[in-house]
Amino acid sequence: SFAGLCRLFGEKLPLFALSPVGCFITFHVQKTGGAVIPLDSLPLVPRLENALLSCFQYLARIFWPDRLAIPYGMTNPDPVTVLMAGTVLVVLTIGMIRFGNRQKYLPVGWFWYVGTLVPVIGIVQVGTQGAADRYTYIPSVGIFLLAIWGLAAVFQRWHVPRSLIAGLAVAVICLCAAVTSRQLGFWRNSETLFKHSLAIDPENLETQNCLA
Repeated sequence: SFAGLCRLFGEKLPLFALSPVGCFITFHVQKTGGAVIPLDSLPLVPRLENALLSCFQYLARIFWPDRLAIPYGMTNPDPVTVLMAGTVLVVLTIGMIRFGNRQKYLPVGWFWYVGTLVPVIGIVQVGTQGAADRYTYIPSVGIFLLAIWGLAAVFQRWHVPRSLIAGLAVAVICLCAAVTSRQLGFWRNSETLFKHSLAIDPENLETQNCLA
């Protein structure tokens, strides 16, 4: 109901009020420290192209966290790739809205992911990196909500036994633990970390400089 929507919106007003304050403080501190890249050094169009590609790169790394490096360079995609990525993003968004009438978790999870990526996607460029895995900590919550609620709906429809669901959950947790343990090994020290990053992206000049 409209009254219910007003109540939900009203209870979140303090969060909406805190958001611009946090954004202003963060931007001011970063700009004062010289970390904000001006538009004359990096124009808006390359930023938008990199942001568009980063949406899908982040999404891929959430489900398959392989070839993680530091730092990631700016992408330099061709126009066809940018057009395809933009089309897929629009189609996905329309689909989430379309099917969200029955499955509320679809638009909730998707817009949580896309919405919380906006401040850190590089439209306001802070630093020289094209992307950073740390920026997905909060956005990934939306994807996990979407995935878990979606799987729960599928399991309920197919009447999957709880024992099988528990077994699958334990298997996923063990897999995540193994992948995490492997990734931690690359962070043993700076030399190990940047050698690993160079093995993934040998042409990254910033990584070469960090290793040097």
